[in-house]
Amino acid sequence: MDRYLWAVGSAAVELPVGEQVADRYQVVAPQIWQDMQPELPPDFPEQLNGHILPYLRLYPHCLHVPEVYGICQLPQQRNFLSTPGQDVVILLENAPIDANGNLYPSMESMWTSATAVRQVYWLWQIWELWIPLSELGVASSLLVPNNLRVEGWRLRLRELYQDTMADTSISPVVPSNG
Repeated sequence: MDRYLWAVGSAAVELPVGEQVADRYQVVAPQIWQDMQPELPPDFPEQLNGHILPYLRLYPHCLHVPEVYGICQLPQQRNFLSTPGQDVVILLENAPIDANGNLYPSMESMWTSATAVRQVYWLWQIWELWIPLSELGVASSLLVPNNLRVEGWRLRLRELYQDTMADTSISPVVPSNG
């Protein structure tokens, strides 16, 4: 069985299709890697960082949120523009990738052809995910149109994005009278 993974990180975006990574993974599409040795356990960090923890805490929502498969350490970039940590790629399984290694369509691209009932159901799933994601500071993942993928009735996220603002709760801003 083929195991396709979603590769997260700026270094993953730069790798060309066809590239062999760490003598184990094959880049089959932008940010989609195939594990060529799925019988072996993947590398996993000794300490969990803020980018991995939300995936672990959102496991109860694995119907919609991908799971951490492992990490891949890339060779350090040899230019002055590289940033620390850029050489680590987080690999996600249970991502919205079909059995042939293709991303499921975005919700945005399927919206006009979906029935009204299906549209409402997708919106309801976003609504249900808002609180658990906002509690972990990743609710902005629901606001990136290309990140919302659909597999029939089911809404799926490609990856999690850290919120840029500390408060993602929706509340009116009321000016003070003082």
